[in-house]
Amino acid sequence: MRRCCLVLLFAVLLLPSYPGVAETLAEADQLVLDKNYTQALEALDGILSGDPGNGEAYAMKLRIRFMALQDSYRALNDMIAADSEKADDRSAYLNMAKQLYAQAALGIVIPFRPDYASPADINYDGTLPMNLSSILLLDPQNWKEGDITGVFAAQGDWVYFVNAMDNFSLWKVKSGGGSMQRILPEAAGSLNVIGDWIYYRAVNENNAMYKARTDGSEKTLVTGDNCANLYCKGEWIYYQNAGEDNAFYKISPDGSGREYLNNKGIMHFLQGDYLYYSTPDDNNLLRMNIMTLKSETLLKKQWHVNTRMMEGQLYTVIDRKGMLILRMNEDGSEKEDLMKVDGKPYCYAVQDGRLVLSVRLDVGERVMIYDMETMKDPQTLMMNSTDALCMDARGRLYALNPDGLYLLDLKNNTAVKVE
Repeated sequence: MRRCCLVLLFAVLLLPSYPGVAETLAEADQLVLDKNYTQALEALDGILSGDPGNGEAYAMKLRIRFMALQDSYRALNDMIAADSEKADDRSAYLNMAKQLYAQAALGIVIPFRPDYASPADINYDGTLPMNLSSILLLDPQNWKEGDITGVFAAQGDWVYFVNAMDNFSLWKVKSGGGSMQRILPEAAGSLNVIGDWIYYRAVNENNAMYKARTDGSEKTLVTGDNCANLYCKGEWIYYQNAGEDNAFYKISPDGSGREYLNNKGIMHFLQGDYLYYSTPDDNNLLRMNIMTLKSETLLKKQWHVNTRMMEGQLYTVIDRKGMLILRMNEDGSEKEDLMKVDGKPYCYAVQDGRLVLSVRLDVGERVMIYDMETMKDPQTLMMNSTDALCMDARGRLYALNPDGLYLLDLKNNTAVKVE
C-alpha cells in the first residue's frame, strides 16, 4: 500500500527537462521503502536544485520528514517500554523520560508570514465604516432568508472578503488582484483586520466572535455572544449583542474585560471616539461617545437606512415622499439633501467627487456614477446592482457581488473582476 502511494507521488515529479530525474526518483522511492530517509531527502534536494519551483517535491520532502519522525517516535516508545522493565528503579526511569520529553518541547512551529509590508500598514481601526455596511444576500435555496453584513475589510496591500461562490467563506486577495486564496471555510461576517489578526463573527455558530491569523491559522474564540455587528478599534472590540436585546459591549481581543456600555440599539460603525447607531425602529440616528458613554441625537423621528461615513461626512437614506440621500457633518449639523433617488437604492459610495449609486430603476438594476457638483447626467458603470460597494486601504473601490469581486475604475468607467 505504501509503495503504491510513493510511486504515484514520485511519478508526479517526473520532469523531462531535468536529465536523470526518472533515475533519481526511482532511487528515492527505494530509499524510502528501505527507510533510508536521509538519502531520500538528498535525492529530492537534487531534483529541486534543477527545478526549485517544484511544489510536489517540497510536499514529498515534508511527507518523508513526517514518516521519519513517526519511525523515530515508535523506536523511542519501544525503547522506553523495554528498558523501563530492565531498569533498577522503573519509576525513576519513567519520570526521567517524562522530564526529558518536557524539556525537549517536541513539536513543529508553523511559520507565519504577515500580509502587511511594514508596520505603517497596520490598521488602528479594523475596517472602514462604509465596508462594515456592505451586504451579501444569502442564497435561499441553501440558507435561511437573510444577509451577511460586513463582508469586506482591507489592510495594506490585501483585501479580505466573503466569497458567496464558496458558501460565504472567508478569502483574501492582493489589492487590485493576484494571490487569491481561501483563509477559512466557514461563513463569516463583520470582518475586521488589525495586524496579524482577522476578527469576524461565525454565521453558522450563532454569530460567535472569533479571531484567526490572516493565513487562517490559530483560530480562537473571543466570545460566544451572538454578535450582530463588531468593530475593532485599537485595543478593544465593540459589538452589538443580539442575545441581550442588542446591548452594546466592548471586549479585549483575548476575550477578557467584557464590559456593558450601558446602551443598546442597531450599531453601524465607529468614527473617532463615537459609536454611531440607530434605535431599533430606525427612526432615530444617534452617536455615543465611547469614553463618556453619553449619546446625542443626530436625526430625530425620521426613518432611515444604509447609514455610511465617507470622506469625513455622514450619509443616510431617508423616505420623504420618495427615497432621498441625506448628507451631514459627523455631528449631525449642516444637513442637506444630496439627491432624490428615482428608484430603490441598494448602496452607494463617495470617491473623489463622484457618487456611485447601486439602484433599481424602472428599466432595471444599475450601478450609476454621478458628478457630485452637478448630480446630473449619470454614467452607467454596471448593468446589475450590488449591495456591497467597498474600499481598500489604498483608496480603490470595489463591488462585491454573488459572482465575485470587481475592481471599479470611475475615471474610465470600468468594472474588472478580481482573480
